[in-house]
Amino acid sequence: MGGWDVGGWDLPGGWDSPNGPTPPVVPPIAPPSGALAPTTLPTQTPVSTTPTLAQLPLYGRKYQLVVKFPPDEQGNQTVINIADSSFEPEALRITFDVYRPGWEVFWYADISIYNLDSVTTAQLLGNGSQGPSGVKQGMEVVLSAGYQNGNFGVIYDGFVLQPMWDRENVTDFKITLHCVIGLNELIRNPIYKTYATISQQELVSRMAKDCFRPVDVASVSSAVSTQLLPRGRTVFGNINRYINWIAEDNNAQSWLTAKGVTLASLDKDVEVDQSKIRVFTPNTGLVGTPEQTQFGANFRLLLDPLVEARKPFMQVKLDNAVIRQQKKQIGVLPGLLDQDGQYIVLATRYIGDTRGNDWYTDVTGITSLNGKAALLNIIGASINQ
Repeated sequence: MGGWDVGGWDLPGGWDSPNGPTPPVVPPIAPPSGALAPTTLPTQTPVSTTPTLAQLPLYGRKYQLVVKFPPDEQGNQTVINIADSSFEPEALRITFDVYRPGWEVFWYADISIYNLDSVTTAQLLGNGSQGPSGVKQGMEVVLSAGYQNGNFGVIYDGFVLQPMWDRENVTDFKITLHCVIGLNELIRNPIYKTYATISQQELVSRMAKDCFRPVDVASVSSAVSTQLLPRGRTVFGNINRYINWIAEDNNAQSWLTAKGVTLASLDKDVEVDQSKIRVFTPNTGLVGTPEQTQFGANFRLLLDPLVEARKPFMQVKLDNAVIRQQKKQIGVLPGLLDQDGQYIVLATRYIGDTRGNDWYTDVTGITSLNGKAALLNIIGASINQ
């Protein structure tokens, strides 16, 4: 037998073997006596500490713009979903600026829609038969905004006052819907009525029902007197005049929302339940640095439709240490911050751009201490101390 003779091993084959040399088979080495047998560790799946998109708070913008046309003679109503975040990335770009104060000022919204198709554009702009502005009486706009993983809701629901067309640049054109709540309902809404002995509380409801365009009553403060007036009352003119008179006579504020007329008092209609007072920090939506004003503080939040001027007046809480203080001036009484950092939401402004950076809620906040003084300065109301 030819092959290698290595240490007593007679190996078959050799370099001239067609299979080549075959290495020796070495027996396994036994572990020394008393040594521990090797163990096999269980396989562990690594745990990721990175949150998923569904877990991120205030992530993913959510919005919807709907236009409702007045019903026709048969009662059929056309509803157009102009833009919706569920359409992304094909959704149209929209921008909006919505202002909702809690005193006698109109709520307004300017909503711009970019590159809308020609058919829908013609529907919104109307034609010569619709009047100078082309507005169809009763055309309603409902705008909702917020976050997919956060608060989402309606920030404006009202009628269009004027649609406007404009070319922004060579490639983009836009339609801006200028909307106002209260113009037709209060200013262009006469009433001619005489009431027998009646209370101011009941007078609000009766006037809202008996005016030329009946208006819903959302809420009336308990601060409004329920005592009967000493004599009957004749109302002649715009309903807004008499509602404001009743509000000022009872140290209250009146405004019109999509739900109807609201009368609220800064003395008796302020949310005091601590569990319902929301705390805002940079981790919960506070943006930038709040600024002290003469009557409280103004601050910016990531867009939150639940922060609003309403009855009862909403309160939010800030850390006074992060508020930029107002510069003191000689001869001017300095404003005071609330000792607990709680501020009444007196007005909100919602601004957004579905293709830009803006997606905020700007808040005008006042302290309970300076609330009356703030309203005296803002609206010039005669509020008794």
